[in-house]
Amino acid sequence: MSDESEGIGASGDIISALSDRVSELTKRVGSLESELDAARKPRRALRRTPGRSSDPRAR
Repeated sequence: MSDESEGIGASGDIISALSDRVSELTKRVGSLESELDAARKPRRALRRTPGRSSDPRAR
């Protein structure tokens, strides 16, 4: 194998490894975004409406 074709093969291996890593990280980002959305939902449900008391006795 010539030096040039070895370089091309090595470049392909690097690109393949980086592509695999990008795929892994993309999946991880999606997972973390889902976790973040799930963590935010209870806060949204508990958020008070402006001008209204959260105390049921105040109604």
